[in-house]
Amino acid sequence: MGRRGPWRAAAEVGVWKARQRRPTAGVRKLDAAAGVQWSLERDCWHPQESRVIKLSLSGFGLQGTVPSPLKYCRSVVTLDLSNNSLEGPIPPTLCDWLPYLIVLDLSGNRLSGPIPSELANCTYLNSLKLNNNALSGQIPESLSRLIRLKSLDLSDNRLEG
Repeated sequence: MGRRGPWRAAAEVGVWKARQRRPTAGVRKLDAAAGVQWSLERDCWHPQESRVIKLSLSGFGLQGTVPSPLKYCRSVVTLDLSNNSLEGPIPPTLCDWLPYLIVLDLSGNRLSGPIPSELANCTYLNSLKLNNNALSGQIPESLSRLIRLKSLDLSDNRLEG
């Protein structure tokens, strides 16, 4: 599995689904590039709206950085990339890419650097899990603007304040 293989395949799944134009609740698996077998959860695809609303790739062995092609998944409300080997910073533009996020789980990776203050732009967030990474610096005061936030886990990082 190459560094870009799974992400390219994930994008292809989204394109494939968008072109189908019919309910896909019966689709459970799709063989994609690099020998990866994708299991599609029943709630990943919303047949009435013809778009992906949940992207859950927890424990998929993903490597590299949080990929910028996520910007093509604007309708995603749940992004779970937990328990992988993602590294580098959390993109400050993540909430511009995914403005309707309700659940963001990036826990259990190797993400580093500061928590971007721009995460406060994810105004619909109910759950933010960034625990078990190598994030450092101050906890951004801007996170206090997330008035819908019910669950916040920043434990097991190198944060101050």
